[in-house]
Amino acid sequence: ESLNEKLAHSGAKIVVQRLKLIDEINENLKSIVKLSPSPIREIRIERNRKLDPERVEQELIATLSGQMDWEIRRGLSMIGPHRSRFNISLNGLAIENYGSSGQKRFCILLLKLCEIGILERAKGEKPIILADDIFLELDQEKIAFLCQQLQETGCQLFVTSTKDESSYFQAPHLYTVEEGS
Repeated sequence: ESLNEKLAHSGAKIVVQRLKLIDEINENLKSIVKLSPSPIREIRIERNRKLDPERVEQELIATLSGQMDWEIRRGLSMIGPHRSRFNISLNGLAIENYGSSGQKRFCILLLKLCEIGILERAKGEKPIILADDIFLELDQEKIAFLCQQLQETGCQLFVTSTKDESSYFQAPHLYTVEEGS
């Protein structure tokens, strides 16, 4: 039982911090979506299960205690922050079920833009961005928007693409790889 209490205590700290981070990301997404040329009105990250931050530890202890015999028999830990599930909703609908591949890609890139700001605030320095073929399945308007947003971060940016996308960037250094070299 004391191991469950320790796990619940540590797990609750992780869950509460994760909930705060999700709130911060969702707030950042609101401002980015307003600027976006896309017909997207809202993108949100949501937990599958609603949790009261004040009661996370007690809920974890109760759930862990109820599952302990089952987990011991199977040699698995099924309860805790490592098993958290999240959904991304696009205009109120689960993107995994209703979003096109282009919408999914665009939403992920908007989430990455949010991540850049969060990392910069947490670390006190700008991250280096490595982006591999990020413009695949996006229209010209979304590509232009993302490039503008990426440049406005002031971060060092490395972008790979199978097409020449350099016209979207101000004064890019362009390196061409042909036939693998």
